[in-house]
Amino acid sequence: MNALDQLYLRLLQVGFLTIRYAQRRDELPWARVEVQFLHNIPTLIGEPNGLRHRCFWDIERANYLDQLLQLGRPEAVERMEKYYQPLFEEMQPLMCHLMEEADRKKRTGTDQFENPD
Repeated sequence: MNALDQLYLRLLQVGFLTIRYAQRRDELPWARVEVQFLHNIPTLIGEPNGLRHRCFWDIERANYLDQLLQLGRPEAVERMEKYYQPLFEEMQPLMCHLMEEADRKKRTGTDQFENPD
């Protein structure tokens, strides 16, 4: 398992704990935002298609942050900053490398999804 996959697993671990915390506090809108953010992460573990990782990083992560701010719950933002932000910072260089590789493959025409079978 590569470093990015390990970080995805850590995001899931933190995320499940956050969902449980939000539910115990009857913060169901917050829990729903967390579920929406996490739901595609399992499919990214071991995923060779860099475009899917780019979608997570550029779109899903940004949507999560926007939705979290829209909740108007400072505690939700504080937990994100404490638990997710350090993981995002660790992911940043790995994502940059992965996206550069995906761009290179696209330019050279080798960006076709490879079926492992």
